[in-house]
Amino acid sequence: MIHDISLKNFRNFERLDACFSRKINVFAGANGQGKTNLLEAIYFLGLLRSFRTSSLADLGRIGTEGFFLSATLDTGKGWKHLLEIDYSDKRRLRIDAAPVHKASHFICQFKLVAFTPGDIMLVTQNASVRRRFINMLLSSADPIYLAALNSYSDALKMRNTLLRETFDLGSMLAFEKILAENGALITNKRREILTELTPEMLRIFRSIRNDVKSFALKYAPFNGSEDAGSYLAKLSDTRARDVSKGYTTIGPHTDDFDFVLNGRSLRHFGSNGFCRLASLCLKMASVSVIAQKGDEGSKVITLVDDVTGDLDSAATDAFFETIDKSEQVFFTFTEVPGNGFFDCAEIFHIADGHIATH
Repeated sequence: MIHDISLKNFRNFERLDACFSRKINVFAGANGQGKTNLLEAIYFLGLLRSFRTSSLADLGRIGTEGFFLSATLDTGKGWKHLLEIDYSDKRRLRIDAAPVHKASHFICQFKLVAFTPGDIMLVTQNASVRRRFINMLLSSADPIYLAALNSYSDALKMRNTLLRETFDLGSMLAFEKILAENGALITNKRREILTELTPEMLRIFRSIRNDVKSFALKYAPFNGSEDAGSYLAKLSDTRARDVSKGYTTIGPHTDDFDFVLNGRSLRHFGSNGFCRLASLCLKMASVSVIAQKGDEGSKVITLVDDVTGDLDSAATDAFFETIDKSEQVFFTFTEVPGNGFFDCAEIFHIADGHIATH
């Protein structure tokens, strides 16, 4: 669990230091005071990504150059890890004061699932939103997936450069081999996690709605992605087309998956309410499934950004039952609910970039 956190020049915080001694933590305060910024800082410490923006320039406090984040992780085994991120003239990462030169060696120190008001876009928007979700989920829990994704992304950039600029068959074949090996692994791990998420989502759906007969997360990788050999052959078959287009047209960077409820695609036929519920169930299922992965057991840190206000009683019960599987939870609220789940919570009041405990 996260024992403490420090922020310097991050979003609206000039400086903030906070300690967390309990499983359930609540950041309370009016809108615009920095509650979500704190969740974002925790997320960034876990994945070196924001759940709100792809621009690092948005993360630094206005008028400053760069930002600093650190957190101490309590392993529960009698020792702690210190994580530090310094973005100034360049990125500097440290674990226990030792420099870390690769992002993949910094990520995966703890598992993360974040609930945000924009989660409905996982169902309703384009494939890139769903790919980003599954990449972040697996990267948080599986170092092998993260390494494969980084190798694949690097090779994809180089192949695309060759397709657009100078075609060199020898270099092309070398990058295609990397794409095939890592792409097949990525595809298989995505298929595995979606297969694991499907029955858990169905269980959660049925605990909330009695009209849910069937549900599936339908994965749609390209034909020929099952193993590296088939993948490599497919890259060879599509090479001429890729040269004419100037980019790689097949691979996990083009994958998608669909939410199929009672035999119908929610993206095409689902109501706004059902799409929102499906996105919530996906995140809840993620907490349950990721909690069981790896040797650390249920070491999942869950971030909840004010998403429970519109839930009915059945959805609320299912939500808190699932969230309780987390090792540690951080909520944001304008006002702390009267729900008994929060009786033992530690409350932090946030106002204008400052924090106080209650």
